[in-house]
Amino acid sequence: MINVSKPSMGDAERQILDEVLESGWIGQGRKVFRFEDECKKELQSKYFIALSTCTKSIEVALVIAGCRPGDEVVVPSFTYASVIHVILKLGLVPVFADIEATDCNISVADVERRITPKTKVILPLHYRGRSCRIDAIQELAAAHRLKVIEDAAHAFGSYYKDAPVGSTSYMSCFSFGPLKNICCVEGGGIATNDEEVANRILTYRNMGMARSTWQRYNMENAKPWHYEVVAAGDKCTQNDVGASIGLAQMGRITEIRAKKKAMVERYLSELPLEKGMEIPFMDPKSDFAYIFSVLAAAPWREKLMAHLWDRGISTAVHYYPNHLQPWFAKYNNGKLPVTEDVGKRVITLPSYTDLLESDQSYVIDEVKKFMKQV
Repeated sequence: MINVSKPSMGDAERQILDEVLESGWIGQGRKVFRFEDECKKELQSKYFIALSTCTKSIEVALVIAGCRPGDEVVVPSFTYASVIHVILKLGLVPVFADIEATDCNISVADVERRITPKTKVILPLHYRGRSCRIDAIQELAAAHRLKVIEDAAHAFGSYYKDAPVGSTSYMSCFSFGPLKNICCVEGGGIATNDEEVANRILTYRNMGMARSTWQRYNMENAKPWHYEVVAAGDKCTQNDVGASIGLAQMGRITEIRAKKKAMVERYLSELPLEKGMEIPFMDPKSDFAYIFSVLAAAPWREKLMAHLWDRGISTAVHYYPNHLQPWFAKYNNGKLPVTEDVGKRVITLPSYTDLLESDQSYVIDEVKKFMKQV
């Protein structure tokens, strides 16, 4: 079976992982801090704080932003369900916005229509690693005195107008999960340029303690066992096991980016665009693609996926619209025509870093074979 996605792991990851396991310190420590430094350099942000997952990062960001129960968060319906769960967990109200037909990112015009006196945050997703029009989102937020928290789960290493995604916003949340371009097995983090925000996140991730376990036991402290809880907090730190793998991946980021670029360019040039098949816009020069998705004609989307599965090719759907999900139905505030159309048509093709050229050829050939039949 050709997987739709899988992590890229090699000798570098195994060697640094062995180093951590032999060190006797597998919690939050030197590897986490080194990983944060590497991410900060890549993102060109003043601060980067590593956390346990991107889902938790979004939760922390909403808390730090001062959101209170009843506040509204404008978010694309076309996103991962965990984002909506986090909003509801905090007692906030998700206000679903439509997406642009060109690249399946959040529609700035529709966001503006959704803003009310209760709106606190705009939470756009950079879908597939393609940045949304974040400058327009920021201008809109500033005009209404709102905060922007970027869901950059798909977009670590992507660029928008020559600036790294996450380098310009109040807070930007990233994922280093099992299938992301840069993987920590599980992991997330928040980039910010605000010192006060960074310090609050640092305290929050350590259960509100003034000093982390590493700081208490690995620095000159008369009483390393002593700790003080000085603020609200949670247990959501990254650990040295995951961060070590992330460090190895960061050492390979040029290689990984080149492989992804070549894979995207080939799909763009060789996939058939006929009979209702479309490809949402991507620019391989700026977009560090997390996944590669196409839009099939709705009547035969499922048939194409079944055809590929029968021939040993796995596909996926990123995503089913959340405003149509049973659990979120009460927050459905009306039709989102582009989202609903895309939700019926989107297919994610195999698009992982180490996808072999021969396997990609096979995927393209099987798509072409199916297209001749419809």
